Amino acid sequence: MKVLFIINDAPYGSEKAYNALRLAMMLQRDHKDAAVRLFLLGDAVSAALVGQRTPQGYYNVERMLAETIKGGAEVLLCRTCSTARGIADLGLHPDLLAINNGSKHGNYLPGEEVHIDLGRTLEIFNAIRPFGVCIAQHGITGTPPHLIGQFADNGIRKGNVATQWQNICHELFPSELRRDIAKWVKDTGKDIKNASKHFKSEIAGIPEESRRAIEERAYREAREMLVHFRAPGTGTRVIERMAEGG
Repeated sequence: MKVLFIINDAPYGSEKAYNALRLAMMLQRDHKDAAVRLFLLGDAVSAALVGQRTPQGYYNVERMLAETIKGGAEVLLCRTCSTARGIADLGLHPDLLAINNGSKHGNYLPGEEVHIDLGRTLEIFNAIRPFGVCIAQHGITGTPPHLIGQFADNGIRKGNVATQWQNICHELFPSELRRDIAKWVKDTGKDIKNASKHFKSEIAGIPEESRRAIEERAYREAREMLVHFRAPGTGTRVIERMAEGG
């Protein structure tokens, strides 16, 4: 299912933008296969401005928009509208473009095949490369290593693998906690990603043995992922750069 939202009201003053974003977030929550796209038109382009500060208890459109993007939504702004309002030249420059090239958020179901269109990915990269923009790959979890090894040749410079770390944790949680989480998912019909919040205290209290096992597995698989991505040694460089920044 593909859904396009065209928003043309200012983020505040009426609740049209707010309600559109609420609906988009609800679709993402209840329909995991929904491809959501938002086009900000007219006064709505100011919804994308960073640093919005609203009173406590009042909705914040910037945060809501960020949540839809986190959920996989594509957000586009009208350039003419942005220029007319003086917000097109604020020194903002994208480093990465997240695209839908056939990958999947979360886990692949049994029997599902990975269909990542690297040919189309390279076409997009060649189009955005003159602007200094590369590609972020959504949904690497479950992707065969030989495909990951081709990412760099097709302009992919960032990969999202959060589900892989979630899988490691759930596999190595104590058996009783795994059963409780499985039952909660079945009873509520919610995605297993939502279980972390519900079982926050139980997860925080897992035995030290489980913590060590999770840490060791995550470290090993992170190293393997960097090798597959043809980026061995970059972990050290990131740590050094973070240390330089204080």
